[in-house]
Amino acid sequence: MRFKIVIVSLLVLILLAALIPQIDADIQIHLSLQDEPTIEPVAMGNMTNSRHPNGVPMDMCVTADGTIFTVNSFAGWNHYRDCHSNTFVAWNSNGSVQWSKVNQNWEISFYGVTTDEFHVFVTGYLLDNLFIGKYDFQGNLIWNCTWDAGNLECGFDIALTDEGFIIVSVCSKELYGNVILDSFLLCFDSNGELVWEKGPLISYRISYHSGFVYVRFNNTLQKFRSDGTIVWSTDFDSGQYIYVHEDIIYAISYVRGLSQAKVMGLNPLNGEEIWSTNITFTDAIQEFYNISRIVRTISSDGSLLLLISLFNREHENLLKINERGELLWNQTISIYYWSYPIIRMKDESRLCVTGLLNQSTVEIAVYDLSSIDEYTYVSTNTSTIFVNPLDIPMIGMTIAGVALFSVGLIIFIKRRYEA
Repeated sequence: MRFKIVIVSLLVLILLAALIPQIDADIQIHLSLQDEPTIEPVAMGNMTNSRHPNGVPMDMCVTADGTIFTVNSFAGWNHYRDCHSNTFVAWNSNGSVQWSKVNQNWEISFYGVTTDEFHVFVTGYLLDNLFIGKYDFQGNLIWNCTWDAGNLECGFDIALTDEGFIIVSVCSKELYGNVILDSFLLCFDSNGELVWEKGPLISYRISYHSGFVYVRFNNTLQKFRSDGTIVWSTDFDSGQYIYVHEDIIYAISYVRGLSQAKVMGLNPLNGEEIWSTNITFTDAIQEFYNISRIVRTISSDGSLLLLISLFNREHENLLKINERGELLWNQTISIYYWSYPIIRMKDESRLCVTGLLNQSTVEIAVYDLSSIDEYTYVSTNTSTIFVNPLDIPMIGMTIAGVALFSVGLIIFIKRRYEA
């Protein structure tokens, strides 16, 4: 009799484990109301134009020696064809302006920038055409090319392949309207000659790594070789941003004003999901903070860096997540209420940030992350496994139902045995 009851109990436990909702390994960060150690910049600089706004920071890249290139333009480029200025700036590693190109009219503007070992490449528009320019590090134009699809074409992002090809994402709009007519992914050779084109795009950001281009088309994520041949295509949420390293594709999604961000790790061989984690921030009484914005980049070791701004919090939170979805550290950082921030890593220890201050000043800041492990304020560094609160009633009902079932089954067996 006792043996049968033990067998029934084991079966009940197995059934209980199968019915309980899945518990995901998520990152929940507990923030204190006390003063926290905050990383301050080791170098800062700015560029102010009192006559016209300098525009919004659009892109940034950093060279091996620490030179920072930024392109700053105005949002709604098809509407504001007046005398707004836009800038293409080289900054020294100490935050001072090395040189700048300021355009006081609508005829030319830059939106994407990248570098190789000796040159810097920009894309945007010139008059009504796509513009690509190749400059040396002193700001001298080496060559430029344009491309026209018959409307107003603008390049938004630019990447360089290992073979020297130039990949550009392009948006085509009406000359004096807000209707997007088409979007393209274009490849040019090292002389500015068109090699191939793809479209239509859904995202204007390009990710390139180890000979492959990753970009979103409609509701798919697609991987291309540098010659334009497709490797794979997979269904993909159009609201996600991607960053690629050799062994992982990071996909990040969030909605401004909600309390949760989602990070997924995808397999670069086929685009399939490997892991996913949700990130939330709570205060001392477990109230959730709502997310204002998330800025993203990848460090040289392949980890993902997220600069997260929360409503009702003075400082930003800088998170580092590794290729397995684990939180390595979380640290508060000051960026002085900038709007439209962009972050890039120079190396493992130097974080470069640019943003807009007071509508007319483009700011630049450099942070030293080498001593980040020396901080011992661990209450902001909690990585834990927790159950979604919405699952708690379901878990309770499941446990109660299985318990009643097991008691009834044991009583039934016992009565049959006594009879």
